[in-house]
Amino acid sequence: MDLIANLIESINQIDIAIFLKINNFHSPIFDWLMYWLSNKWIWIPAYLIILFYIFKTRKNYKAILICIGLLIPCADLTSSLVLKPLIERPRPCHQPEIFTKMKLVGDCGGKYGFVSSHAANTFAIATFLFLLFSAQKICILGFLWAFLIAYSRVYLGVHFPLDVFFGAIIGIFYAYFIHKMVLPKLKF
Repeated sequence: MDLIANLIESINQIDIAIFLKINNFHSPIFDWLMYWLSNKWIWIPAYLIILFYIFKTRKNYKAILICIGLLIPCADLTSSLVLKPLIERPRPCHQPEIFTKMKLVGDCGGKYGFVSSHAANTFAIATFLFLLFSAQKICILGFLWAFLIAYSRVYLGVHFPLDVFFGAIIGIFYAYFIHKMVLPKLKF
């Protein structure tokens, strides 16, 4: 059992070290940019463009919209209502021994951070778009967007790297599951 505890502690220390490297690389322009990248409301025009694109390019757009309507709550609720209260890993900004070494940009957020809901949601959308439009530029932009959002959460001081990594895994899982298991069953 000591081996597992030591392994977990080592992984935690590596996660903290990576967090501090990313978080301590600050400039006023990046503080502003990362804060706004992380704001969910700033992305509404992009969401509307994506929905319009789906409507114009896919005959099964109703089924796709239902899948997207399932995708976000699945990823978000798993991260926010299941894993955060189950794991109870405090955000970096709620850990006094780390808070003195980091820079917080904006608000800290809730008490727990594992896993990142931002990462789960954005990677769910990016992966679902990739599965729908595999060889198109929208896929590259989707994953770039998801990566930037995930990075911004670490930069801002509200998540550790493993929080966003596992949030991304959850989002990818739900996107794949809904695309492969739910979408084919919906006939409109």
